[in-house]
Amino acid sequence: MEPESSVGREKVILYSHGVSNNRGAFYRVALYNILIKYGFTVLAYDYRGFADSSQENPTEETVVQDCKTALEWLRNKIKKNTKIVAWGHSLGAAVTCHALAEEFDEKGDNTGVAAAILEAPFNNMADKLKVAVNDVNNVFIKNIVKVFSKMGGLSKMTK
Repeated sequence: MEPESSVGREKVILYSHGVSNNRGAFYRVALYNILIKYGFTVLAYDYRGFADSSQENPTEETVVQDCKTALEWLRNKIKKNTKIVAWGHSLGAAVTCHALAEEFDEKGDNTGVAAAILEAPFNNMADKLKVAVNDVNNVFIKNIVKVFSKMGGLSKMTK
């Protein structure tokens, strides 16, 4: 949900979705509706290459930058006392961690983020790829597979 003016609620969630689907998937919209019912404002966004965003192929750097850009946009819309919760699901958990690490390095305690929720994070990218390597319809996975294939690492990881 995009606020038309500054966000009036004191609790805001920045939601970074997983690699499957996009911000508008029915189960994600159901979650947003529950969060809104409990008084949160929700900003969900798509990474480059997902849904109706640009058709640029996503990379680790671009999805992290997309999260940081969404966070910056949100900081400019909220009132000073508003608490931001960064919520990442699966791939979004990794994106959230990476983006927040950079934000805290750059801004210290002035990120505006009060908490992070990491839903279904993965242990490491190699383990995630072992499971996801057959999902060649997914643009993000395709690009990861290309990178690891060029490095010769994919065959090592799937054994």
